[in-house]
Amino acid sequence: MAGIWRTYQRLMVSHPWTTQTVSVGVVVAFGDVITQQAIERKGINHDVKRTLKMGAVGLFVGPIIRTWYLTLDKLVVASRRPKLDALKKVFLDQSLFAPCFIAVFFGIKCTVSGQTLDEYKQVLREHYLNTLIANYKLWPAVQIVTFSIIPFSYRVLFVQCFAVFWNTYLCWMANRPSETNTELVKQ
Repeated sequence: MAGIWRTYQRLMVSHPWTTQTVSVGVVVAFGDVITQQAIERKGINHDVKRTLKMGAVGLFVGPIIRTWYLTLDKLVVASRRPKLDALKKVFLDQSLFAPCFIAVFFGIKCTVSGQTLDEYKQVLREHYLNTLIANYKLWPAVQIVTFSIIPFSYRVLFVQCFAVFWNTYLCWMANRPSETNTELVKQ
């Protein structure tokens, strides 16, 4: 394990964007594996194609998260009050980034899955609010720690430790059958 950590640290120095992008892709794909096996109980009927699509979504998400963290560090210039700085970043993160990110995540997932704009709108109607509420139950606490004590180069990795659970939830929400489609099947 120590060797993996040293390799990760070296890659973070030599290729930070690529390392963080691939890390996020792997974590999102892992979240889908957990969703399919632990929640949906698919067993040997695991949808590998779906897991790869969710990993691809993660490859889009990684640069977005890193860019957002860079932007936050420019918007909230370090002061002599680091706790207040962290709170400002959490406020911006949760009031600006989280609501937009959830919509973008669902949009990327729908695009990668070949869904139409109308299907995307349906996903938003059915899952956006519950996902945003769930976000507010987890991420403010995680981000306080992220912005107050985690060095910038390790923030994406630190967040991804919690994102395993979050991505499991997102994969579950993003891949739930539409209530409209479920109603049509019942008829």
